[in-house]
Amino acid sequence: MGVFTRKKLVTAYLAFGFLAALTLAAGARAGVNNWTTTGPSNPNDNSVVVSPGFATDNTVFTGAWYGGGVFKSTDGGASWIEYGNGLSVDSLTVSPGFSSDKTVFAGLASGGVSKSTDGGASWNKVDSGLPADALGTDVYSMAASPSYATDNTVFTGAWYGGGVFKSTDGGASWNMYDNGLADNTWVDSLAVSPAYGSDHIIFAGVYPNVFNTGGVFKSSNGGASWSEYNNGLSDTTVDSLAVSPAYTGDHTVFAGTDSGVFKSSDGGSSWSSCGFPSSSVYALAVSPNFASDRTVFAGTQGGGVFESTDGGSNWIAVNGGLTNMTVNSLAISSAFASSSKVAFAATAGGVFSDTFPCSPCSSVKPDLTLSSPNSFWASLSNFDAGVLSVTWTLNNTGSNEAWSVQFTSSNNTNGVTLASTLPAGVNPGSILPGSSGSATLKYNVPVSVGSWVSTLKGSAQDGVGTTYTYP
Repeated sequence: MGVFTRKKLVTAYLAFGFLAALTLAAGARAGVNNWTTTGPSNPNDNSVVVSPGFATDNTVFTGAWYGGGVFKSTDGGASWIEYGNGLSVDSLTVSPGFSSDKTVFAGLASGGVSKSTDGGASWNKVDSGLPADALGTDVYSMAASPSYATDNTVFTGAWYGGGVFKSTDGGASWNMYDNGLADNTWVDSLAVSPAYGSDHIIFAGVYPNVFNTGGVFKSSNGGASWSEYNNGLSDTTVDSLAVSPAYTGDHTVFAGTDSGVFKSSDGGSSWSSCGFPSSSVYALAVSPNFASDRTVFAGTQGGGVFESTDGGSNWIAVNGGLTNMTVNSLAISSAFASSSKVAFAATAGGVFSDTFPCSPCSSVKPDLTLSSPNSFWASLSNFDAGVLSVTWTLNNTGSNEAWSVQFTSSNNTNGVTLASTLPAGVNPGSILPGSSGSATLKYNVPVSVGSWVSTLKGSAQDGVGTTYTYP
């Protein structure tokens, strides 16, 4: 509760010691308000991938539609060099052995595939056996075998009747692998088992059209034959797929659809909704340490990025800086489990990056207190034209991060109203342990009022999404 007077000295206190954060500590968990533009600012960045050795080489690639080309960064996104000028890129995949073979593949919007074996500096078409460019067969997705260094296997998924193609010679030649797929199958996404070298499992997300119902298809023989795996999948518009790095043990697969995220824990045999808000999910990324941290990211159409830290049961928005943006692709560092906890998002407004210092986080109520008492002189700087501006400092005195900090209600006496809470795009916020934030509240104060009482309540969440109210 705050007691305010319209005298020269204004003194107030909050009994429950809570206020939402306006200025946030850098590096807040789960990317809240920390996504920043890293460039390049192509208007149609469609794909982003990181080197398997990102922790040491800091290498990132992004590709764009409409001749946007391929850009490469070797400093974690701080600066970029344009390669592949004129290429219209729908998808990218990096060789698991990139540190030694420097191989990158680009699936083209105009049809076909380009390949680089010098880290992106030069590109050559490798499309023998693929549909002719004139057919407009967009290569929407690509996936390389985890054993690429020895089996030279790469898959493409294409629209407009492209289906699935496979190369076992590093892209020099391609063959259609469509046994079990309908004619004119439009493939939006591909995901390969981390143990592909032994189990030969690959998943394909199919977009429904007049020739098929879409959904998830699975092959257990390297694409030689496919079977539909749609049990429990109520939305068969599958825009994205991701396989758990621990798939051999947990058999977990995620599917992003036009109705949110679905999860399978039995290798695709059955699916259940993750309760994700109804939104098209164009991108999915699973933490390399998923077996321990249970972390999954989802990029949405017009809603930014969401994160789950319990294997998909609960989701929170981590889209500060990405609000209302469509995320076409997500990539996270291969060292996310221990260091370089970096994520990249390719959007219609360019490439954004964020850092995630807390993984996993604990389920403990954050300790939030206000510095008190707080006194403010009523001067032209904070009391003007009947509006009083009061800035509070909020401290996280505990050892656990507070996130999604926000106001939930307010109550003012004597006709005083809260003119504003937090600027758009700031609430919710996040405050790291040992850090502080501030918030400025503006009150409309009638001329005749000399004092009033204000009551505020709020909420915050811990590292696994449990919500606490204050007081």
